[in-house]
Amino acid sequence: MTTIMTTHLPFTKDATIITHAPKSASPGHLQERVDALEKRLQTLLDTRSSTQASITQRQDELSKLFRESPSRPQDSLEQLNVRITDLEKERVRVSLPLAQEKDILKQIHKLMRRKVKAQAYIQTERSIRVNKNRITELRNILRECNDELKTIRWELATVKTANRLGCPVEDLVGRAVACPTEKLGQIIGKKGRHLQQLSASAAVQMEVNKSEEKNVVRMIGPLSSLDAAVMDLDKIFQQTEEKLDVDEKLLEYLTAKGVTALQEIRASHPDIRLEASREKGIVCWGIPEDIAAFRKDLPVIQSETLIVTSKEAALVVGKNGATIESIVESHQTSIQMIRDEVNTTIKVTGPSGHVESAIRDIEELLAANRDGALRVNIQVPIKNALLLENGKGVRDLTVQVNNHLEVTSAVTLNVEDGALIVKGKARILEVAMEKVQAEVRCLEQLMVSIHVDPIAIPVFIGKGGSGIKDLKDGKPVTIELDREQGKIDIAGLEASSIEYVRERTQALANTQLVERIQTDPPSAYKTLMGGFIRTLAKDVTKLVFLKLDDESQQVILRGSREKLDEAKALINQYFAQNYSQEIEVTKDDIQALLTGGKNSKIVELAEKAGVKLNTLQDRQIIAVRGEKEKVADAIQSVKSYLYGGEGISLAKISIDKNTIGLVIGKGGKNKQELEQKYKVSIMIQRNENVLTLRGQDVDIEACRADIMKQIVTARVTKTLKAKAEELESLRKADVFRRIMQTIPVQLSNKDGTITVRGVQDDVNDAIATLNEGLGKSYRMRYRIDGILFSRLQEAWKDPAHAKRIQASTHAKLELIQNTLSFTGSRKQVTDAKREALKYFEFLFGSQFCHLSVPFPSLPGLGKSGAVMNTMASSGCQLFLDRDLSAVLFFCSETNKLEIAREAIKLQIDEEIKRFFVLELDDSEEWIVSLVLGKNGDNIKSLRRETGCKIDVHDRTIIVSADQTDLVVGAKAKLESLVEKARRECVFVAIPAKHMPAFVGRSGANITKFSTEYGVAIQIMKKGTDEASVRVTGEGEAVSIAHDAIREWIEMRETLGAVREVIGTRQTSRRKDKPSTTIKVESNQIARIIGKKGAVIRSLEKEFDCEIRVDRKMNTVTIFAAHPESVTLRIQKITQEVPPSKSKGPENLDTDDAAGADELAHPQSDLKITVKQSDFLTIVGESGEESHLHDSLVKGNILTWAAITKPFTGTEYEISFDEKENASAVEAL
Repeated sequence: MTTIMTTHLPFTKDATIITHAPKSASPGHLQERVDALEKRLQTLLDTRSSTQASITQRQDELSKLFRESPSRPQDSLEQLNVRITDLEKERVRVSLPLAQEKDILKQIHKLMRRKVKAQAYIQTERSIRVNKNRITELRNILRECNDELKTIRWELATVKTANRLGCPVEDLVGRAVACPTEKLGQIIGKKGRHLQQLSASAAVQMEVNKSEEKNVVRMIGPLSSLDAAVMDLDKIFQQTEEKLDVDEKLLEYLTAKGVTALQEIRASHPDIRLEASREKGIVCWGIPEDIAAFRKDLPVIQSETLIVTSKEAALVVGKNGATIESIVESHQTSIQMIRDEVNTTIKVTGPSGHVESAIRDIEELLAANRDGALRVNIQVPIKNALLLENGKGVRDLTVQVNNHLEVTSAVTLNVEDGALIVKGKARILEVAMEKVQAEVRCLEQLMVSIHVDPIAIPVFIGKGGSGIKDLKDGKPVTIELDREQGKIDIAGLEASSIEYVRERTQALANTQLVERIQTDPPSAYKTLMGGFIRTLAKDVTKLVFLKLDDESQQVILRGSREKLDEAKALINQYFAQNYSQEIEVTKDDIQALLTGGKNSKIVELAEKAGVKLNTLQDRQIIAVRGEKEKVADAIQSVKSYLYGGEGISLAKISIDKNTIGLVIGKGGKNKQELEQKYKVSIMIQRNENVLTLRGQDVDIEACRADIMKQIVTARVTKTLKAKAEELESLRKADVFRRIMQTIPVQLSNKDGTITVRGVQDDVNDAIATLNEGLGKSYRMRYRIDGILFSRLQEAWKDPAHAKRIQASTHAKLELIQNTLSFTGSRKQVTDAKREALKYFEFLFGSQFCHLSVPFPSLPGLGKSGAVMNTMASSGCQLFLDRDLSAVLFFCSETNKLEIAREAIKLQIDEEIKRFFVLELDDSEEWIVSLVLGKNGDNIKSLRRETGCKIDVHDRTIIVSADQTDLVVGAKAKLESLVEKARRECVFVAIPAKHMPAFVGRSGANITKFSTEYGVAIQIMKKGTDEASVRVTGEGEAVSIAHDAIREWIEMRETLGAVREVIGTRQTSRRKDKPSTTIKVESNQIARIIGKKGAVIRSLEKEFDCEIRVDRKMNTVTIFAAHPESVTLRIQKITQEVPPSKSKGPENLDTDDAAGADELAHPQSDLKITVKQSDFLTIVGESGEESHLHDSLVKGNILTWAAITKPFTGTEYEISFDEKENASAVEAL
């Protein structure tokens, strides 16, 4: 309830208006009073300000005194004076020693310094007290001043109120209204604005007094105005505060700058006080009914976005934000600009219709002000025409377009990068573009083109462009010339000027016609031109312009039609008389033709054919010139001589460079003798190591055979430098001995030089082996027949073949001078050669083959010289490859290759008869030691007895001899020795898991085996998976023991399978059922089992369970889903007969005993009897007879399997149910 206190003048001190005005004061007198009070108020304010300044100054001085004040002395000033006096008296009373007097003086000086500090401290304390007292006085003055100010202000407010209200002061009434604390802020408002509004609306003076216990709103005014003010306050007291939960977009919209929606809502709801901010939201004060009505009037808003460029965003904002403010005010929407690195998003928020209209205006604004540019591609002549006279065409076209648009400077035109760029506002660009394209088409229609031969273009250009200048003759046109196409384009802005220049250009073109004459054949161009220039060029140049184009190999003429025809006739006549062709040859072919000087073959062939033959050694060609028919005959004669034909044959022989001198002989003597003897021509191509023979077929073949015989039988010598340590490493590696055994060469070493002598291929093999031993690269070479080598060389241009072999083998391959070489380690080279053989078979087909040679035959084949002799006699290229154990055949004539192949095959067959090879298995390595014997005694003895050479390499034994009967005898002896060793010693592999059982405790089992079979058994190797034993002795005993061990192993494996089956079935049968074990008396077991197991079987059937009885432990185990019922039944059975203390089987009746016995030893459809010696194997090392008895399994898979007690002293019986245990029976 609102408490109202009304008081008429005069008031008390707290609620009285003190005034000295007359009761009937006029408005003029009131104004005078106001002026006097304001003057007094200003005086008091000045006094307060000066007093406050004095207080501040005194406080600063006091702070300084506190900072600078010395520390409080320990002794007072009086105490210090007394001590100083006493010391002075002591010093002057009697005569003192100097040291003592000095000490007293020091003490006095110290006390004097302390006295000075004490005096300073006392002075500072006095100043501090003075300042504190003065500050207290000033504060009392300030307090009195503030009290008077309060009174003056209240009186002034009262007088002003009366003056403002136009009423006498005596009509003013004071009233105080108690205000709830929670309403204070609402009444006062932000910065007192709401209190001012209430005062103005009610025509009263209001203030809030917070100093009393209760908050009071004090009012002064006429009584009627006070009543209205109290009613306003009462409304406020009844109002509630509510924070509206509004959408963030709505709050953003209502508080946006320029949006007046919030003011309109306030105006339509005057009884609601509303505050809105983005931080606090919308808070309103009013009665609930007014707030509900206000809530309904809140607008529904939406947001839409528009993405624009930064430049367009600036356009929307406008200068100083004028444009965006105008849009906001006109459409009453909030607009937010969201910028990123590339674009700006304009977010418009407000009522639906307002947002749409604002977006529409923004889009129209952008469209109206967006600059655009369109590109019109134009031809180069048109571009240059527009740029004539400093761009006059562009300027004129711009004016035409703007006139068409009826807008001044609407668009601008520029020529950039061969195109016409039209720039302007987007809304007018399309219309402007159509106009520009139409004008460009008109210029294209005016343009003309003239086609001439490209070689005539320089004539039109002239020196420094003078020709083009003459053609223009001052007309405003442009001439563009295409040198490659021979095209002349004339363009301009005026049709008359273009036509004038076209006529002048066409007239010049008619005098610059071009003819191109091609030589026949084109390759004869260079040959013909020499004579043409000397004999005919001067006459032709008198008629027309002449150019010899070496690039196109043509004769080019330029001039008028009449002159061209005359010059062309002269040239064609010359070409007919000087027809020319070229023959590609080698340098050796040129040498063969030129040998002999004036009597050379080339001179002879030229005179015979009636032509000219010229050799161009730099290009390696022969030029033939003359009449066409004679040239063809001459070419045929040259080719016949060089490559065979017309009775002349040709043969090429690839030889090693070291044997070329052998063929030539001293001073060429051997070569001359061969040529005279066989009537052939011999050319030696040193750079390719090739001999070329020319002559009759028979003569060439005989000469070739003679040369090959000399080459292959020639012995060469090569040397190799080696250091002492390298030589020692070769000896230790046994390299010299291996070379001497496998390669027929002679080796010698002197002063660090290794000398190898023999035929060429053997020497190369020996050198390669020595290099390998010295840690150098192993290098081998294939020398290939000339024609086949050319084919290989051509194919080798594709690097893929060599790269494939090198990538897979890591060997290096090189093709040089009829030789394919391989470099790397021996393994890499060997692998590479295998790949190369596959490639040869693909490339050469039937012109290549190879024969495998048994390794022991290699030395004999090499020493026999069969390969070299066959190569000499057949004309084929043969190579004995000791790495591949093969002979390689290269020959371009397949019939010769077959002859050579058959000859080598026969030789290999002969060599095979002279050796025998015995290969032993990995497990027979021990036989090698037996063959060798102690210190090699056995093998030495065999060598003496058989007369054969016997070598042992790892597990390979090689027997060889020159006579086949000796080899046969040695073979029989060696095989007999090995076979006997095999019979008397065998190795048996035993799984590691069975090895302990085989050995037995303390070796009992293995000793038993050794004794029983009369053999020695030795454990050779033990591993995680497998071990082996060695059995030695007499042949028959070893065989029997071997079989017995194998049977023992098989029995162990079988038992393991049976146990696995039993264990698996037991586990799978019982694992899903809970079990319960009960303890019974031994004499109760028979009752539980019943006669022949009847009781236990009936229980299993009734309760669908499994019951296991353990006689040793006197327990019954039940496997069932609910074993409780079965347990109760068994307990009931056991209670029928009192427990007996006797535990022997004699207490059982006959039927019960039979039943128990049957369960322990059931009847079976199948019984297997085993030996006692095998029983331990089946039941395990423990040897217990009931080993499997406790593992009986009931079920449809394996009912049971039990080992019974022995029937005899040597046999045991194993019983199975054959119907249900077929797999177990089969396994056993």
